[in-house]
Amino acid sequence: MEKTTWTKKEAVDFLKPTLSERQVQFYSEEIQLPDLTRATGRGKRRLYSRADLIGLRTIGELCGYGMNLSKIRAIMGHWYSAYRGWWEKQKKGSPTAGYLTVYKRFSKLALGDREGMTVKFYATEEPPSLDMAAEQSVLVLNVGELTKGL
Repeated sequence: MEKTTWTKKEAVDFLKPTLSERQVQFYSEEIQLPDLTRATGRGKRRLYSRADLIGLRTIGELCGYGMNLSKIRAIMGHWYSAYRGWWEKQKKGSPTAGYLTVYKRFSKLALGDREGMTVKFYATEEPPSLDMAAEQSVLVLNVGELTKGL
């Protein structure tokens, strides 16, 4: 039977060295993860789903690129809401394939602007061909690579 939830200790073990135990706790509280079972009451454990671990690993990568909390919150919030169907499949254990792309807009007045950025997700196994005419790519994350070992 495939594993569906992870304890905080198991999550931290998977996320090291990208995020420390304290960072996992902090980002779990600060950024709405798609499926986190919150610990309520005494003796209850916080449980993380596969989708939560994908989100946290992505957050760790964004931190590594120097993104601040405000930008990370904007990127993850847009990814969770705009690509809900993809996240639902991840909760059920579907194979992870896709590229999270963050563009820095030349004009901050662009539609869908998030902190001067545009966030797109390509649910494909091949890297996207990027149109650089109107925007400058900040980074492209291969989500499949981030989740090896899950």
